Amino acid sequence: MAQPCSAEPPPASQYVDELKRYTRHGHVIADFDEALTVDATLHAPQFRAAYAEKWIDTYKLNAEDAAKKRADLERVKEQAQEQAEDAGKPGDSADIEE
Repeated sequence: MAQPCSAEPPPASQYVDELKRYTRHGHVIADFDEALTVDATLHAPQFRAAYAEKWIDTYKLNAEDAAKKRADLERVKEQAQEQAEDAGKPGDSADIEE
């Protein structure tokens, strides 16, 4: 069952739990050989918050630098969302017919 997002970010100590919760592993075997191994982590809001708190705790950031780090991580998220949206627009190289 999904847990509701709270206004309070999870403590840094929960980072590993959140990482496990949002990460999946898979592999493809072809002709008895491992052809592909994939580990992917969904950067859900709860995971991003735990990641930020872990970073802040690990590097012992002061309040000003912690706020800056949170803002930087939020900006990266927004840029990734924009890129994902742009990737599906017509005129993309994937739309070229050969």
